[in-house]
Amino acid sequence: MRVREIDPRESQSSSNLLQTPFWAHFKQRIGHRTITLRFESTRGRGTVLAVHRTGGGGQHLYMPHGPEMTLPEAEQGAFLLELSDAIAAAVDCSPTFLRFDLPWRSPFSEDGHWLGRPEPRLQEMRMNFGSGGRHLRKAPSDIQPPDTVLIDLQHGETSLLARMKPKTRYNIRLAARHGVQVGVEGVEQLHEWHALYRQTCERQRIVCEQENYFGNLFDTATADRAANRGQAPRLHLIAARHNRRMVAGLICAIWKDKAYYLYGASSRAHGRLMAPYAVQWHTMLTARAAGCRSYDMCGVPPENDPAHPMYGLYRFKTGFGGQVHHFRGCWDYPVDEEQYCAHAQAQASHAVYHL
Repeated sequence: MRVREIDPRESQSSSNLLQTPFWAHFKQRIGHRTITLRFESTRGRGTVLAVHRTGGGGQHLYMPHGPEMTLPEAEQGAFLLELSDAIAAAVDCSPTFLRFDLPWRSPFSEDGHWLGRPEPRLQEMRMNFGSGGRHLRKAPSDIQPPDTVLIDLQHGETSLLARMKPKTRYNIRLAARHGVQVGVEGVEQLHEWHALYRQTCERQRIVCEQENYFGNLFDTATADRAANRGQAPRLHLIAARHNRRMVAGLICAIWKDKAYYLYGASSRAHGRLMAPYAVQWHTMLTARAAGCRSYDMCGVPPENDPAHPMYGLYRFKTGFGGQVHHFRGCWDYPVDEEQYCAHAQAQASHAVYHL
């Protein structure tokens, strides 16, 4: 396999937001080094964006939702090993390990029914089958949620509502009866939204980004559109207000024919208003009007399990009529085995939710 570094603007047109030149520029803006690599092999060719991360006892390259290669399961492990060897030899940063957040669907299903993920050791046996070793490791935690809800937007409003669970439809209408008003807000309202977002992260014990992170996100999209004649996602801050006060909101990205629910926030004190339901419905209609074929709600627990600490999120997102999709999650390729083991052990003991 041949691998070489290229300018992000030379990368192939990506169908996934996290592998676009826009995402590379955004990560650079917030202080990360990014490397865009072109690979060629007997299985095909393509590009992959890598984010250089440091700290935690070592440095590594993280590939968000990459590589974008369509391969049968039997070839995925061998391809990933070949790509990993080539990347480790091509880059100049001496990473402790490579981490791939794979865009490939989970293979653990039977007759279309997902069976759940087995323990990491068994996943590794299946991924490394035929390689003669345990070279690829299941990461101690996932960065992008490996389970998500995808909503098919290729239907009229009546059909979209009919596909929802009755309680979800009821709550959308209840929000309207309570006088909740939803619309697209300007970036100048990010400060107000971030106060809600911070409360939500604390309540759900998930990673909380600083306010300037979101300012940089919108600024990067604006700059890329100006420089590249539209080659950047359209970002929307969609918020619900009651008596002029923001009570819920989300940031949505529209890239090509797909919409992404990136970050959400809501007020617990105004929970009776059902504002998050109204926000999601407005987002679906906004995405559909923009020509999107699907809406990725970006993260749910893996199963309909009331004992899961994020079960409420599962009920909420699956209520909108989408299908749950399961992906392989994060996989690591150790370059320095000793340092990698120390890093993996420390990370496993400090795992947090990234939903």
